[in-house]
Amino acid sequence: MNSGQGEKVLVIGLDGASFNVLRPMIGKGILPNLAELIQGGVSGELESTLPPTTAPAWSSFMTGKNPGKHGLFDWRKPFDKSLQRVTINATHIRSKKLWNIVGACGKKVGVVNVPLTYPPEEVKGYLVSGMLTPNLDSDFTYPPHLKQQLREAVGEYVIDVDVALIRAKRDIEGFLREFQRATLKREEVVNYLFLKQRFDFFMVVFIMPDRIQHLLWDYVSDRQLTIGMDRAEFQKRRDEVWECYRMLDEVIGRLLEKVDRDTTVFILSDHGFGRVDKLIHVNEWLAAEGFLEYKSSKKRRDLMRSLLLPARELLPEAMRLKVNAVLTSLLSIRNVRQLLQKCPQNRFLQEGPDLVGSIDWEKTKAYSGFQSGNAIFINVRGREPYGIVQMGQEYEDLRRLLKENLTQLTDHEGIRVMKKVCLREEIYDGPYVNEAPDIVFELNDGYMATPSSSGREIISDASESGLSWHTTNGILIANGMNVKQDEEIQGASIIDLAPTILYTMGLPIPADMDGRVLADLFLPSFLEENPIHYVRDSGEEDLFRDDQSVFSEEEERKVEERLKGLGYI
Repeated sequence: MNSGQGEKVLVIGLDGASFNVLRPMIGKGILPNLAELIQGGVSGELESTLPPTTAPAWSSFMTGKNPGKHGLFDWRKPFDKSLQRVTINATHIRSKKLWNIVGACGKKVGVVNVPLTYPPEEVKGYLVSGMLTPNLDSDFTYPPHLKQQLREAVGEYVIDVDVALIRAKRDIEGFLREFQRATLKREEVVNYLFLKQRFDFFMVVFIMPDRIQHLLWDYVSDRQLTIGMDRAEFQKRRDEVWECYRMLDEVIGRLLEKVDRDTTVFILSDHGFGRVDKLIHVNEWLAAEGFLEYKSSKKRRDLMRSLLLPARELLPEAMRLKVNAVLTSLLSIRNVRQLLQKCPQNRFLQEGPDLVGSIDWEKTKAYSGFQSGNAIFINVRGREPYGIVQMGQEYEDLRRLLKENLTQLTDHEGIRVMKKVCLREEIYDGPYVNEAPDIVFELNDGYMATPSSSGREIISDASESGLSWHTTNGILIANGMNVKQDEEIQGASIIDLAPTILYTMGLPIPADMDGRVLADLFLPSFLEENPIHYVRDSGEEDLFRDDQSVFSEEEERKVEERLKGLGYI
């Protein structure tokens, strides 16, 4: 234990926040509380996981470990024998979490709305689960009776906002109002818990930045692409969007008023955000390279789409509706209208939900994962339901060939698409590496990978789509008595936060954590007086249960709809 033993910690998560969004707002005076925290503390970019996806990123934050040690790589588990992929939940995180360790040291914890905390686990304090909680009827609190207490104290709590529903309604004003309401309800819950107990560690996550940036990137980034809208109208809508960030900053300011002087504050995001200019359709690339084979019906659909859809865009709207009806009849694809409509943000064609059924698995050597995965899987015999690639030399040769070819991939302008391409063991380490995708890649800025079909086009233009996607550069802000002032930090990773927080609280750090204590945050005198202390025995073996029956069929359907609404699956 070090002399910082009594120090408390407040963690505020801003899902999807990035400095390329926040700094312009700070410069205009919209975010004074964040500006003050940055000036009075240390800040810098925070490297996310690869891929920079919410599920592995928040899991890596809470465990201090890479996905190979906690077991979450994407929103779903690998294929089972019936070509189904189970949606993940909190029981799939196979490692101790930060609040487990803090609580085991006798400290009181409060956890509110952190993604991947449903179903809620027992903690030494209070927990209100976050993203992937099915609905308010679920048992989403610990202790269980806290749910009723919250209902009486704050009314109808908002766990998450249904982006798919709002996108279908195309109601931007309603969307923004709902997010403001969700943010204020989150604040009410925090206020209520602070009245119940004094906490040594408290964490709350606000999801608003991620959701707004997914749907309204043009307004967030002040880059007008909206057709038929004059600049004055665009700026009015942009100001409404920016108002949500201003309100969130005010909420942060009020939270800071509730903590003591000896509380260290950490503000972080799980990943960043950036504009998408080009899409790479990974399965189309695999098919063109001869690694994936589509069924003949899919080939006919692609040919028809490549011939008819470009011509459709030249027709008047009334005529396009008739063409849509004809195409629906001719193509006969389940939910084909999804292919022919342009959603408010993602104005590009998407493959329908039957992509798995369109692949000829007995002739396919490799396939892409979900949109959020940035990954390629080898169709391994004995592992995949219809695998054809033999594990061993054939597998290794194929992976090396795919890596080499993918690394060399360029777009129409000769620009390389990939920042890096990795075999799974090159970036992951631990007992669950064998559950990871076989190849994982990071794209250069402005590119986004999708498994969807493009009508036989491998790379397509999205520069006027208003589309945005996750990037690896999240944010980190730290402020407190023992933290330096007005300095920048470089090289921080999301896995570093758990050991850094434990060190701040004067608690021992499990030696099997991959993250390091971010010593550059702290004053030299604090570091000198407080040596870092590690412990070896983490007691993982009895911690988790890997329960795949958490969701009912209806709950899993709702959770999947929300993930689809965000473009994750």
